[in-house]
Amino acid sequence: MEAKLDARIKRSRQLLREALVSLIAEKGYERLTVRDITERATVNRSTFYKHYRDKEDLLRQTGREVFEQLVGCFEGHEQTFQEEDSRQTLVRMFEHFAQHCDFYRVMLSEQGFPHFQFYLEKVMRSALSKFKDILLPQGEREVPFDFFLHYVSAAYTGMVAWWLRNDMKYSTKYMATQLMSLMRSTAQALR
Repeated sequence: MEAKLDARIKRSRQLLREALVSLIAEKGYERLTVRDITERATVNRSTFYKHYRDKEDLLRQTGREVFEQLVGCFEGHEQTFQEEDSRQTLVRMFEHFAQHCDFYRVMLSEQGFPHFQFYLEKVMRSALSKFKDILLPQGEREVPFDFFLHYVSAAYTGMVAWWLRNDMKYSTKYMATQLMSLMRSTAQALR
C-alpha cells in the first residue's frame, strides 16, 4: 500500500512540474497561477498544497532537483585531468541537459524565471571550480581564476541555451568535444 502511495505522490509531483514548465512556455512565469498549474496537471489544489507552498516553491524544488542532477554529472572528476575523462564528464552534462530539455529551454527563454540563468551559472561555476589547478596552473595565471571561472560558466550556459534553442542539432558527444576544445584554447590564451 505504501509503495502505491509513493507512486501516486511521485506521479502528482511529476504532473505538477510538467504543468509548470508547459504553462511558463505559454503564459510566462509572472502571469502563472497555482490554479492554472493544478488545472493543467488535473490535480486538486489541496494536492498541490500538500507538496508545495506556492508556485515559487514548486519552481524552487524543481530547480533544486534538476541542479542536483547536473552537479552529479561532475562527481568523480575531482582532481585528475585526463582528456577522455573530462570529455565524458561534459558528455554526461549535455545528456543531462537533453534529458531535461523542456525545463531548461523554457527556463532559459524570455518566458522563464528571470533569475534562472544566474542560478545555472552559479551551479556551473561551482562544478567547474574543480578544474582550477588543471586549467590555470598556479604559476602561469595572467588572469585571476575567479575571472576565468565566471567567463567560462557564462560561456557554457550560453552554449547550452543556444544548443537547446536550436533543437540540439549536434550530438552530446560533439558538443562536449567542442566545449573541451574551447575551454582548452581559452585556458592556453590566458597563460
